[in-house]
Amino acid sequence: MNARGRVLHPKWKTNNNHVDCRVFAMIHMESYVGETVKNWDVGLCQESDKHVSLLRRMRFKIATKILLHELNLHSQKMYDLAFKFQEIDEQTRIWIIVNAIKNRAYRDPEKVVRKEDVLKPDK
Repeated sequence: MNARGRVLHPKWKTNNNHVDCRVFAMIHMESYVGETVKNWDVGLCQESDKHVSLLRRMRFKIATKILLHELNLHSQKMYDLAFKFQEIDEQTRIWIIVNAIKNRAYRDPEKVVRKEDVLKPDK
């Protein structure tokens, strides 16, 4: 109860990225070895186009680890689907990916948080 929290100010801190907090949390958990934040080397740079590219790669890496991990009950299914996807010709794969991105909003609608839900008093 007497511990004080500290706000970290890493070199890769962002001002305009409000969607990758989970990726940052995973990166921090993987790379923390007890040193101060200024000595961390997590492979990220300051906010830039390169930073966006590195985060995209990190999201892919983390998702792959989760999907294919031995404790994931569906890992074998994911592994098999990945091999089947590789057998499809490149043009069809690109078409599938583009359509998945286009239909993302329909498939995964944005979550709307209503102010009254957040501010509800406990009963």
